[in-house]
Amino acid sequence: MNDITSQELTELVEVIRKKTGLDFSNYGEKSLKRRIVSSSNTLGLKSVAQLRDKITKDDQFIHQLVNLLSVGLTTMFRDPELWVRLRPELKEMAERKKKIRVWHAGCSTGEEVFTLNIILEELGVRESFRGVATDMNEDSLETAKKGLYSHEVIKEYNQQYTLYKRRGFLDKYYQQADDSVQMDLRLTENVKFRKNNLISETMNEKFDLILCRNVMIYFDTIAKKALLEKFHKNLMTNGLLVTGYHDSIVPILDPDLYEVKDMKHRIFAKKGI
Repeated sequence: MNDITSQELTELVEVIRKKTGLDFSNYGEKSLKRRIVSSSNTLGLKSVAQLRDKITKDDQFIHQLVNLLSVGLTTMFRDPELWVRLRPELKEMAERKKKIRVWHAGCSTGEEVFTLNIILEELGVRESFRGVATDMNEDSLETAKKGLYSHEVIKEYNQQYTLYKRRGFLDKYYQQADDSVQMDLRLTENVKFRKNNLISETMNEKFDLILCRNVMIYFDTIAKKALLEKFHKNLMTNGLLVTGYHDSIVPILDPDLYEVKDMKHRIFAKKGI
């Protein structure tokens, strides 16, 4: 498959919504088209008609398709300067409160969950933090829960950690397995992993910190605004929201809802109650 029209995209999104309850209608059109074409080719489909037929008739197939469409790209200690900048914020939270709540919104395969908890461990404050990590991709969530990563990617993660820490490696936080490395799951024993669609589902909890980095890059403006309003409701007063540089939310950020704490690193503080 080489391309898909806007009309075909609309029809496919509606079929997926009816079959799964997952709504991709507010995702960026160009990005979603690319993902559908790429996923279809991965699954051996040559036309939109074939894709629509498989979605309609094969429940196992639609599970595969949704996981391909929603897969995220992430690494441990991505943007090392951000994590250096967050350290004093995390320490201050722990000094101010006995229990701090964190939401990893769109956690993908869990690299940033481990990143944060390694930092908290090294600060000596991990016991004060409780996390919820959510994603709509069930396969990604399973990877995050298991903490199993390939030897190839762990090399990159070690490089990123060294940039963050200026010395040392991550090897004290994982053990070698047969064809992968096993992260120390004690790091995430304070985290609950849940399936959640950021667009269509709500979280009835309050958090001191929400991390949603390079997730909204796939959303259109309507979806981004709705999600920013949702995060505002889920944040404690003065709670922090950290987004990705490429999420492009600055032009639509409501100054009545958020104060810019650090524009370079996309750290925002909740305003209001």
